[in-house]
Amino acid sequence: MYMTFCHTDEVRTGDFRQLFHPDQLISGKEDAANNYARGHYTIGREIIDHVIDKIRKMVTMPTPDANVKS
Repeated sequence: MYMTFCHTDEVRTGDFRQLFHPDQLISGKEDAANNYARGHYTIGREIIDHVIDKIRKMVTMPTPDANVKS
C-alpha cells in the first residue's frame, strides 16, 4: 500500500498500470515518512477500516473463471 498520491498516480498511469486494478490501490493524505510508529499508530489507524473493506470486497468478488470446470 502506497500512502502518497504521487506513487499511486505513477502506478495508475505508468508502465505498471496493467499489473494492478485501480480499485486495488489505496492512498492516503500523507505518509509516515519512514516512521513505523507514526504509520502504525496514527496514519494506519485512520485508514485501516477502508483497507479492510477493500480487502473484504476483493476476497468475496467472484473470479471470471469460477464457473468453468477443468
